[in-house]
Amino acid sequence: MAINDYAQAPQCFFYLISFSFSLTILIPMIMNVTEFRNNCLLFTTGTFNESDGRILEPKWASFSTCALTIFTGLLLNIISLIQFIRSINLLSNRKTESIISLFWSAVIAFGAFLFTLIVSILVTVGFNKWCTTLTQNFESCEDAADSNVMIISGTDIKSDRFFLEMGAVDFGLWVSLISWFSVFIWLSLAFYEHHQKENIIISMARERRRYETIDEE
Repeated sequence: MAINDYAQAPQCFFYLISFSFSLTILIPMIMNVTEFRNNCLLFTTGTFNESDGRILEPKWASFSTCALTIFTGLLLNIISLIQFIRSINLLSNRKTESIISLFWSAVIAFGAFLFTLIVSILVTVGFNKWCTTLTQNFESCEDAADSNVMIISGTDIKSDRFFLEMGAVDFGLWVSLISWFSVFIWLSLAFYEHHQKENIIISMARERRRYETIDEE
């Protein structure tokens, strides 16, 4: 059986994974921004108060990285849901995608992969920078994620869940990245196979016309 004959089944699986983990990007990121009073901890640095080592005086980074992460979670959620519904519909009707449809699906998957890769790197690096700041006074970033230990100066920020929330966001991004890369590879193979079939059909049609012309002569 050809790859394109059952391409929708793996696609459905990966789209479902991407949809599920897009929620682990979107929801924890929104929760974190809300708890940090619309401040973004990614790439944020700061110093600890000399008189009280628990008090962090932050130098807030731009909100754009957090906004981009929220946008990515929402975008992946919508795209994966639409593609999942399309694939389920094709699978239930026992149809295969046309070569044009395969091409554009592969382009979308590759675009989602690249976009997710960029955001994944930004979140990982940005969170590591935040954690580097916290480990000036704490053994680990996780130890600092305790409202009874760390106080962020001049705010009523709830910092007790940031490690769990950002860990979920980071994990969701990298799993989504793997899912979209898998979809792209699978669609590329299906597209290549479909293209080869069309080339064979065209070649056979040409040969048939050539023999018909020879017979007529």
